[in-house]
Amino acid sequence: MTTGQSPSPSVGPASGTEPAPSWSARAGNQATRAIVLVAGLGLLVGFFLPWMRFGQFAALSGLSLMVSSGSAVDALAGPSRGLLVIIPVCGAALVASAIFAPRVAALVSLISGIVILAFGLFTLARLFFETVGPGMWIVVVSALASAAVGLAYLVSPGDTD
Repeated sequence: MTTGQSPSPSVGPASGTEPAPSWSARAGNQATRAIVLVAGLGLLVGFFLPWMRFGQFAALSGLSLMVSSGSAVDALAGPSRGLLVIIPVCGAALVASAIFAPRVAALVSLISGIVILAFGLFTLARLFFETVGPGMWIVVVSALASAAVGLAYLVSPGDTD
């Protein structure tokens, strides 16, 4: 039984030819690669530029925090300062994936971002716990208790005594 319609040429895996990706899909892929490349270059360049300045003459970069010693550097970078090497390694991985392996660039980007942010949060938490005295702890706990009471009052449908 024929339908009167001529068969349309098949495009896709069955015919042996892949359909061309749309312009928007290619533009998105190129944009992703460009962002990953710029982020990787930013990590590499930023690692060597000053992170902190102490007056007009002293400045510390990521590299100097990693390789220098002394009480000020130890106080800032702590015992895990060797892990700062993560930053240029992730930067190089981002640049390499954007150029040579674009299919995994987004995954490399995600992993790099999470690793660097986790290390940064760990460092901030360590500095906070090492430097905060009992007065600050009392203020923080009191503020949390105060906020909790206020929130409980706002969300509870109970009586307003």
